Amino acid sequence: TGQVVFAEHLLTNTLPKDVADSHLSGDLHITNPGVWSLLPDTLFVNIKELIEDGLDLGGKFLDVSRVQSVKTLDDLSAALSMIISLISKESSQEVVFDGLPSLLTKHSKNISELETKLADAFAAASTVSKYNKDSTLISFRLQLGSDAKIINAIIAAYKNYTKITPIPRIGLVIDHDKGKISDVSATLSEIISLGGKVIFSKGNVSNKGVVHTTTKNSSSVSIHLQSISINLPRLAFESNKDETYFRARLALLMKPALSSMALRKKDISDLTRRGLNPILAKNTQYMQ
Repeated sequence: TGQVVFAEHLLTNTLPKDVADSHLSGDLHITNPGVWSLLPDTLFVNIKELIEDGLDLGGKFLDVSRVQSVKTLDDLSAALSMIISLISKESSQEVVFDGLPSLLTKHSKNISELETKLADAFAAASTVSKYNKDSTLISFRLQLGSDAKIINAIIAAYKNYTKITPIPRIGLVIDHDKGKISDVSATLSEIISLGGKVIFSKGNVSNKGVVHTTTKNSSSVSIHLQSISINLPRLAFESNKDETYFRARLALLMKPALSSMALRKKDISDLTRRGLNPILAKNTQYMQ
């Protein structure tokens, strides 16, 4: 397949020889080598800013309908499923959406209709193609303690979605930093029993535990790179309780790992500027 070719190109032509050798020997492990230098792993997206600013694809995806403005709930439902489908292609592991409750505030007159449209949008977005055996996970961060009516509507819509989806590819991140879990625990327990993907956190965290910190100048889309790990069990076994050897060997492995991540960031930046990831190119500051 294509990913086998890209993985071989990564190990033989892109990565420094010491990093490739460490990966092949098992000292380092690179996850998803077929897309490692093409796509970031995790994206944190402010969906409210993305939709309100307008989705600019920069002349790419000419077969995708353009949503000029979101005025009705039907427009919002269409735009939401479209954005989920498009941006999930620009991440290899997870996309975390923030700002959904504030986006839905102006459409909250009819809560039952809102729940139905949201559940339909989730279902429509679940048909996206995937790069690996596991689909890119889509997570929505819900901050308890504000917009209780909207939060409950989103949770109810997600419950309806999990009822008709055997293995959901969409999850919820429940931020209880300023609210109480007990307010939504009954519904969430039902969702979890149905197989829904729910985690509880304090702050902006992905479903897989990646922490995101925002700054004043943060763009509507932020990227996080990971997918490289050091084989610590092997290192501990080889050190044979020698702490000095363990630390020295770990430092030797960390240096090429960090340099390979810097190289990866550069490769993804170059490819994004050339149009591989159009949403990232238009909405990520360091790409511009």
